[in-house]
Amino acid sequence: MSRIGKQPVKLADGLTANLEGNKLIIKKGQETKEIDTKGVVKVNIEGDTLTFEPVENNKFAKAMWGTVRALANNAVIGLTQGFEKKLEIPKYSRIVSLEEIEENDFNLNIRRYVDNSPDPEIEDVKAHLIGGVPKREVKLYEKQMRKFEVNENIFFEDLDEDYYAFKEQVKGKTEIKEIIESYEGVRNKLEGHFNKLEEWWMEIKRDIEKFPGSNNLWEFRNKALDRLKEFLLPLGVLDEFKIAGVFVNWWEELKYDFKTVIASGWSKRIVEDERLEKKFFSRELEQIEKLEAKVAEVESELNEFLEEVGEWDEEDSGKKTPNSVIKFLKEQISDLKNYGSESATREINKLQELLKKIDKKNKQLKQLKRNLKKKVEELRGKYGKDKLTKEPIKVKDGKVDEKRENLSEEEAKELILEKFYDIIARQLEKYLNTEKKELVKIFEKLWDKYSVPLQVLEVERDEEVRKLNEFLSKLGYRSEVWK
Repeated sequence: MSRIGKQPVKLADGLTANLEGNKLIIKKGQETKEIDTKGVVKVNIEGDTLTFEPVENNKFAKAMWGTVRALANNAVIGLTQGFEKKLEIPKYSRIVSLEEIEENDFNLNIRRYVDNSPDPEIEDVKAHLIGGVPKREVKLYEKQMRKFEVNENIFFEDLDEDYYAFKEQVKGKTEIKEIIESYEGVRNKLEGHFNKLEEWWMEIKRDIEKFPGSNNLWEFRNKALDRLKEFLLPLGVLDEFKIAGVFVNWWEELKYDFKTVIASGWSKRIVEDERLEKKFFSRELEQIEKLEAKVAEVESELNEFLEEVGEWDEEDSGKKTPNSVIKFLKEQISDLKNYGSESATREINKLQELLKKIDKKNKQLKQLKRNLKKKVEELRGKYGKDKLTKEPIKVKDGKVDEKRENLSEEEAKELILEKFYDIIARQLEKYLNTEKKELVKIFEKLWDKYSVPLQVLEVERDEEVRKLNEFLSKLGYRSEVWK
């Protein structure tokens, strides 16, 4: 007999229960919990009480008897009380008694109960004076270093029993980031995270593919978060809170898309324009990029010509634009013609040459911009302004709009799933980069503190003083004054 299975479960107020085939359905309003009995456990619903009994007399049925009863009880607790887990985490949380709160005059400022201030930093006088990096200080950062399998010997060599020295190949602070990013252990650790994310995605993608017409979004959320933690926590870089941050950012960005898929299936409206462009219009994007690069190049050349017009007063002539400069040059040429001197003629020829260059380059730029605008409108559509709101509105569809309308359901599904994965991959990358930056900061700080000891600074200072005194002596001053 199962000690757990034979215990009844009482439904709390507001809960209902019914059976649909082999599934026990417990509801509270719109929230639903489903428990699969596998067809080997009978559930009796009598008023607000559930009882359970095995249908068959075998090991599996007896095991499921207790399991189904436990799941039903957990469902009742989850729908009425929610889930509670109390944790004490240094610098994050601490369980305190009411008496301690009363002693603090019921002040609930977190810092009265949890000290989240950073540990005091080591200042090693000997290292500051004569050089070296204290091994005891490096050891403080061992946890962050081990996250990425970074060993201190990639930066340091032993100076003596208590101190390291920076290796000769570490020439400066700016090289630290490059050394860390090129280190094999760091690259392997980052790659390992994305491999695990791929495994997680292949698993939960099957659940997402079942979204249309389903109503188990909240269950999916809990399962997907728990599984993400199970995949990523063993890698040792992100703690459970940061992994939850990756997931929650992903969830918040996509939750309405999830609801759309549940309500309307694989709606083509979910797919972003940029994704359609990259997937189906790579040739058009390449043409636009080339035109944009050419526009930037010609604008730069035109600006160089405009800079040759030195005497320019914005108060009198306004902003320096091609058209205003062309007008200015024509006026200058007209004025110079009144003099008729040889020098005036030379200046006129010089200004006319500059005028031709600016005019030609300006016309080239305008033509390029017209071509660019045409290509963009062909791809993305044409926009105008609403007469009332003055807001931009699309007045003519482009190739992207036409492609969206003609997307098959399978194409839309593929692109939507790709979007879902890309967003969580981007979130994971952001959190991993933050951890990597913290590692870089550790070695940059050690470099700032200990790479140049006081002895070296004093030698450099004395050398500069010697040079100054030598210079002052040549000028006839008494150098002793500057010692």
